[in-house]
Amino acid sequence: MAVLLCTPILPTTHHCCYTFPVTNPRTLALIAALLLIPASLCSQTYTAKSIAFQGATGYTDQDLLALSGLKTGTPLTADDINKGLQTLVDTGLFDDVTFQYHAGALTFTLVPSTSLKEVQLENLPLLAGPELDARIRAKVPLYRGRVPFDGPLLDSVRKALEEEVSAQGIDATIIVLKPASDDPTIHFRQSIPPVHIGAVTLTGASPELSAGAHQALARAANAEFSTLGSPNQLETELGNYYRELAHLQATIHATIKLPAVATADGVGVPFNVTVTEGPEFHIGTVALDPAVGMALPEFEARTALHPGALAKGSLLRGAWQMLTEEQHTTGHMRARILPAATYDEAKGMVSYRVAAEPGPQYSMGNFNVDNANDELRAAILSDWVMTPGVIFNPRRLLGAPECRPTNAALQRYLAHEELKYSYQYHEDTHTIDVTLHLEKHNL
Repeated sequence: MAVLLCTPILPTTHHCCYTFPVTNPRTLALIAALLLIPASLCSQTYTAKSIAFQGATGYTDQDLLALSGLKTGTPLTADDINKGLQTLVDTGLFDDVTFQYHAGALTFTLVPSTSLKEVQLENLPLLAGPELDARIRAKVPLYRGRVPFDGPLLDSVRKALEEEVSAQGIDATIIVLKPASDDPTIHFRQSIPPVHIGAVTLTGASPELSAGAHQALARAANAEFSTLGSPNQLETELGNYYRELAHLQATIHATIKLPAVATADGVGVPFNVTVTEGPEFHIGTVALDPAVGMALPEFEARTALHPGALAKGSLLRGAWQMLTEEQHTTGHMRARILPAATYDEAKGMVSYRVAAEPGPQYSMGNFNVDNANDELRAAILSDWVMTPGVIFNPRRLLGAPECRPTNAALQRYLAHEELKYSYQYHEDTHTIDVTLHLEKHNL
């Protein structure tokens, strides 16, 4: 399909006509702009004393002028302006482009696009940030960290990223993953060769903890590399190791160490990981707010989290999980346990003030059994103790330690089954429908 535009030169039979193929929605902006071409431009050349661009915040006139190919002081035809305008439209950076010519001044008015996407590197062996953006911008002058979802500018950024990887001696193929319409980012991924975490250099670990720290980092060795995620992965692995040893204030920083290294199975991205271990902490005091719903002696007996105990990460996580599960027994399935720590670095002590946000209280809704014959379903229903309307309690689910079947045959059957329950929350009524999933068996 093509659109034919004719602009009268004079109120006679003379016209200047242009035909444009409509293959891209941006062409519509070009057509609208060309409707403003003065009649004199159809058959004449002219010399622009100045060429300016309005509305394109963040872009210089010099960059836009260089892209358009137009020059001041040089005779221009309507076709020249057409090509320059088309080039601006094709970048995808603008939703609309129009121009006016008056008294030797050629002025373009640009409406920035509202659908540009933030650039996100998935697994490129590069340091994302201002320095990389500046290097890309040197190669793609109109790049500002945001790109259209298609068009020449997007491809120019992709090629610039390939050149950045190539500078490390790696012949890479980078692809663009098209985003969903509601995704504010557009992803660049290195498809060939594959990229993984390479050698990791650790500094700051004490001699007595160094071996364990290296073992913790080794768990991430050769894992698939993620430009943003891999530093967090290494920090998490090492952080878990130190928190388990009660070094609760250990600080860890993982940074990519370029250049990347070509390996037999792809590309390895080296890392530097630095740690400041901090002191080993013991428990000082624990104070439980009334909303927690448990007295301190019972808490200490059930968790061993008493004054003087080594503040191991697993001990702390287990204590907060136990309190959360206790909230669940009273139907507070959305409860949050909020421990606030106070550190005494000099004494190596940590104290906690533990608050709770119980949230809404849920009651039992409907109960269903999947994949059971009538006999099995009847047996399960006869032993089900949570009737609709009672306070929901996960410990009263059939098969839980506190809720064994009373039917001997059912008890034998369930002893060899892994019972799986799924919940459906109804926030308007604060009820929970429960479904028990079973394979088909006969009693």
